[in-house]
Amino acid sequence: MASILFTALTLIPVYRLGRRLYGEEVGRYALALFLITPNFVMFTGTSMDGPFSVFPIFGVYLFYKSIALHPLKTGLPSAAPTEREEHRAEFLYRFFTEKRRNRLRAMRRQLRTWHVYSLLTGVALALGMFMTYSTVVIGIFLCVLTLLPLARLETAPIGNWRSNFVRHLKVVLVAGAGFVAFYLLLFVLTGFRPLEALWAAIKKDEAGMGTGYESIARYFHISFANLFAFLMGIGIPITTVWIRHLGKTARAWRENGTVDTFVIGYVITLLFFTFSTLFTMEVERIWIFMVLFLVIPVAKHLTERPLADFYWVAGLLIVQLIVSEVLLYTYW
Repeated sequence: MASILFTALTLIPVYRLGRRLYGEEVGRYALALFLITPNFVMFTGTSMDGPFSVFPIFGVYLFYKSIALHPLKTGLPSAAPTEREEHRAEFLYRFFTEKRRNRLRAMRRQLRTWHVYSLLTGVALALGMFMTYSTVVIGIFLCVLTLLPLARLETAPIGNWRSNFVRHLKVVLVAGAGFVAFYLLLFVLTGFRPLEALWAAIKKDEAGMGTGYESIARYFHISFANLFAFLMGIGIPITTVWIRHLGKTARAWRENGTVDTFVIGYVITLLFFTFSTLFTMEVERIWIFMVLFLVIPVAKHLTERPLADFYWVAGLLIVQLIVSEVLLYTYW
């Protein structure tokens, strides 16, 4: 029960990230889909991969929060607090004296900077890596997002490509400093050596599962089997809509020159890990934190469709969830 309650914390960044990227309605749709995603529901109750997903998902949200707060050199200000955030803060301030309220406002302004959120991103990823080495997927995703401006895919980006690159790079570097600082502190306090632990884990996994490079046939078998298992585990309805959304994203880039870096960055990351064979088995369980990267684009796609489409997708997901649960506890 404790692990399920802890995993429930992922609902916060899923909703808030969806809202930040695409709007309030997308955040609500993404949250609803996230709650009935087959692999996340099943493996949260039957393994520790649910709790392991909390910090990687928070890391993605904190990164985008950092980017939003970092001023872009275009004459545009950094993201201001939303009306809801200001209202909530002012409501809490009512319980303090005027002097205390002023101090809290000043402290909030100081903490609401991209530096703080970038450091928190690094700490979140460090905690995630301490629980599961699959958190490296998020690190690669953030690096891909940082490098995407260099490709100059957009014909009319907000700001020039150099400013976008520098902004992402600064956030990633500060996050990296937070990540390294966490493990340095852990080493000083406990003597834990993360690189030695990682190497030992890799060798143990290779001893049991192999490297995936034993032959060409095994390499392609593992690569495509992993991709298939992951996408089917997330849900056939979600995967189907996501693929359609990829096509829509490609058409928007070709016709308007606009690029959804959240979608493109994840596709590049997914293909890299699919064909690297760094993960050899059970990715439908190990990668459940990556549900985030599908449910948000799918939610965006469904908000642009009739409401009946959302009900169809949700209904079919529930059917797949029930069938998968039955198979998991009987024939699997």
